[in-house]
Order: sequence, then structure tokens, then C-alpha cells
Amino acid sequence: VGFAYYAHTTPPPADAWLPVLDYPASRLPPQVKRAGKYAVIPCGNTADARAPKGKHLNPIIKHLKDNGLTPVFLGKRDLLGDGKKTTNFPDDIHYSEGLDLRDQTSVKDAAVILQHSQVVVGLDCGLLHLAALMQSTRIIFGYNITTVAHREPKRDHGRTINLALFADGAYRRGA
Repeated sequence: VGFAYYAHTTPPPADAWLPVLDYPASRLPPQVKRAGKYAVIPCGNTADARAPKGKHLNPIIKHLKDNGLTPVFLGKRDLLGDGKKTTNFPDDIHYSEGLDLRDQTSVKDAAVILQHSQVVVGLDCGLLHLAALMQSTRIIFGYNITTVAHREPKRDHGRTINLALFADGAYRRGA
């Protein structure tokens, strides 16, 4: 369905809003509860063009820590459970600066973690779209291979800030 919207073969219905999921904080994994206030950084990618770069994320990681938030890294290598490596994790991200939960959560656990974070910051990926389903999640959603209009989650809950990263390295809000 998403590709049909993206390819403009069928536009999304005007009243098509994402559903809302809501999980209690009691479902948070113990290590996340111990982290206190935290921010989620989805860091996997399925295509090199959509790979988050350490040069962009590492200053964000530092900023989060300087403001009392523990960075929590999420993502799965084996998306389909068939043993094939379908997701890559960039080597230049400072994972040791936060709680590294890559390859350690189910989709449902990831949803709970996303929902109860202070913010989710990342480059267009499946976990950002999952975060958009959560009741009150705040998302800083980065785009680099298409316009915001083609990929923006349509939600009437939570808060999303859209940023487009252009080839010249500039960020533009809502572009």
C-alpha cells in the first residue's frame, strides 16, 4: 500500500490516519526502566542510501546525554526471522554511549520502548513508522531520499518534527 502511495498510483484517502497503540510503562524491559529518562535512536538500515551516519548521530547522542537522557539504540539484523542479514548497523555510531539493545527486542518490546521515550530521533526507517503509531511519542523524523510528503506518517496524536537532509548537508524543517 505504501508503495502505491509513493508511486502515486493510488493516493492515500484524505481521512486515512494511523491507528493508535498504547502500552503501559509497566511493560518496559528492566534495563530500560533502570535507564531513567531516555531517547530512542533507531540505527539500522536496509539500504546504504538510508544509512544513518555517525557524523550526524554522534553529536545528537552527545546532546541527549548532556541533557540527562540515555540514548537507547534499537534495530534488528534479521527482520524476517529467516536467518538472512537484512539490516545493517553503521560502525561509526557511538553505541557504547548509551543502552545498546540492537538485536535484543521483539517488535512489541520495541513499541513499548518507543512509546515511553522522551523522544525518538532517526532517519526514515520502520521503527520511526512504528513510533508514529504510539499514543504520545515525540519523533524527530529525518528524510534523505525522498520528500517528506511521500513518507510522512499521517497521525493525529503525538508530535512529529520532520527534517529533510539535503545533498549539500543542510537540514530543512518540514521540507
